[in-house]
Amino acid sequence: MGNMDATTYTYSSFDAAFKSNPALKNIVDNYNGKEIVLIKDKEVAAKAKGKSDVKKMAKRATDLKDLN
Repeated sequence: MGNMDATTYTYSSFDAAFKSNPALKNIVDNYNGKEIVLIKDKEVAAKAKGKSDVKKMAKRATDLKDLN
């Protein structure tokens, strides 16, 4: 971010910003000294494991048990 003229955060400064800014709480799932996990990243990881609504809907659409 240094080449973008953006603010550089340390763990302490990000922690303070997270605790004081409700908008960050809406997008950050977890953070530590090495990474910040966004809520969207968590949703994408869950969908990659096959927990998608589309998969469930497709299974229900092809279920023919109730047609007999």
